[in-house]
Amino acid sequence: MQLPRPKAPAICFMSTMNIRRDFTRSRRLLSVSLVFLFLVFGATSCAPKTVPPSGSICADDLTWTVVRVIDGDSVLLASGSLELSCRLEGIDAPELSQPFGIPARNYLECLLSEQSVTAHFRGRDSYNRVLARLGTPSAADISCSMIQAGAAWHYAFFNSDAPLSAAHTAAQTARIGLWSDSEPVEPYLWRQGNR
Repeated sequence: MQLPRPKAPAICFMSTMNIRRDFTRSRRLLSVSLVFLFLVFGATSCAPKTVPPSGSICADDLTWTVVRVIDGDSVLLASGSLELSCRLEGIDAPELSQPFGIPARNYLECLLSEQSVTAHFRGRDSYNRVLARLGTPSAADISCSMIQAGAAWHYAFFNSDAPLSAAHTAAQTARIGLWSDSEPVEPYLWRQGNR
């Protein structure tokens, strides 16, 4: 036995098409209006803040807080309404999927947790990320602290800082952190082999 067919809807097909067309037109008009309002009123408040020149402290001596530690050499900083994704200058920490990657991130979280951060901006890297040397009241140079703990390599290809190089050699000689592995793989080599 077959079930009876449902009755036709009360609205005819043509009026349904008109409703859809009017709805689509309204959505388009709303989208254009929102873009216009943003351009007129919101563009100045959302304009990107510029990064200070290389080597200088951020304009107005902003105090930064850490919003999130992304990995062993990248953090998200905030000061007031300004948020800035930042790469620690002078180091290359293991990728999260790499051995010692998660411990490196956890150590960086420990160094930065619940402290105000100073940032000495050093420009941008080849991926246009902001490079900075960070410091806290308990650790004057976070990059150096990461290397001393064996949580990162000195990124000597892009940085010739003697204290970072010395910290790298000392951690490697003492087999601290990632140096306890018999054959640690530098992150840039890991990235090449795992893309």
